[in-house]
Amino acid sequence: MASSWLNASKDPIKGNDKKGDTFWKEVTDEFNKKGNGKRTREMNQLKIHWSRLKASISDFNGFWTKVGQVYTSGYSDDMLEEEAHKMYANKFGKRFLLVHWWKILKDEPKWCAQFETENNKSEIVDVPDEESRPIGREAAKAERSGKRKKDNILEGIVILGDNIAKIVKVQQDRKVDREKVTEA
Repeated sequence: MASSWLNASKDPIKGNDKKGDTFWKEVTDEFNKKGNGKRTREMNQLKIHWSRLKASISDFNGFWTKVGQVYTSGYSDDMLEEEAHKMYANKFGKRFLLVHWWKILKDEPKWCAQFETENNKSEIVDVPDEESRPIGREAAKAERSGKRKKDNILEGIVILGDNIAKIVKVQQDRKVDREKVTEA
C-alpha cells in the first residue's frame, strides 16, 4: 500500500491538486492492480488503514532520524535501525512492525524533513537532497504539450550561434597570425 500511495503522490501533472477522493481512487486502483485480483480493497478501507498507520511510521522515522544524528561514527544503517526500534519500543511498549513500509517511504522528501524543538516551537531544518527534486506540475504540463521543447530548441540555437561566433573569431585570429608569419 505504501508504494501505491507513493506512486499516486508523485504524479507530476496533478500532484496533490486532486479534488475529493480522486487521489485515493488512484491509490486504490494501483493497490488492487498490484494484488492481481487476489486482494482487492475499497477506497475507504485503504484510506482508514493509511491514516491509522502513517502516524506510527512517522514516529519511527523520527526515532531513526534522531538516532542517526546521535550515533553516526561507526554505526551501520542496521545498527541505527535497531537503536530506533529500541526507542520506539520504550515509548510505545511494543516493537515497530511496519519496517517494510518505512523502508519504502524513508528516503522520500516528506519523510526526510527533520524537526527541532526549541521553546515549544518547531522549525524545519533543511536537509540536503540526495535525490533530485521531481519535476513540477506546470513544468510537466509544459513538457507534455511541447512548449518546453520549443524553449529548449531556442536555447540550443542561441548557444550554437555563440559557439559559431567563437569559432569564426578563432579562425580569423589564426589567419592573421599566419599572414604575419608569411610576411616575416
